[in-house]
Amino acid sequence: MPNLPKKNSAKQKTALISLLPPPTQTSIAMANSTIAIHVSATLLLFLTPFLLVFPIGGGEPAGTAEKAQPDAVQYLPVGPVDYRLSGDGRRVLAPFQLCLLCRCCVAGDPANCTSMPCCFGINCALPDKPYGVCAFVPKTCDCTSCS
Repeated sequence: MPNLPKKNSAKQKTALISLLPPPTQTSIAMANSTIAIHVSATLLLFLTPFLLVFPIGGGEPAGTAEKAQPDAVQYLPVGPVDYRLSGDGRRVLAPFQLCLLCRCCVAGDPANCTSMPCCFGINCALPDKPYGVCAFVPKTCDCTSCS
């Protein structure tokens, strides 16, 4: 049987290390970026519940919205929106408001609705609509005049 060095001898370790290629800038950068990704993901997982409870920007935490008092009923307008194309080359006019009958519901209770006069205004900055499409949008419920 030949003389073999001990299992963990210094000569064997030196020989194995000399066989490895030297570390490159790319391999070092990949190791650092992998660590950064893992740290970022871990922080995101741990901080998400705190951001939901304590929102940034002065918002209210989830589930703590002010509830309307039972004696102070607030109605919000609901109903269909009438879309119309605005004319090309027209001048911009002052805000136009109109008082028409609409359906209003108690805030937070869509089952408690009533018909009452509402102030409608023209809105030409509608999401998911092309430029020039305007609509009469209800602004307030229970109006007597829309001045």
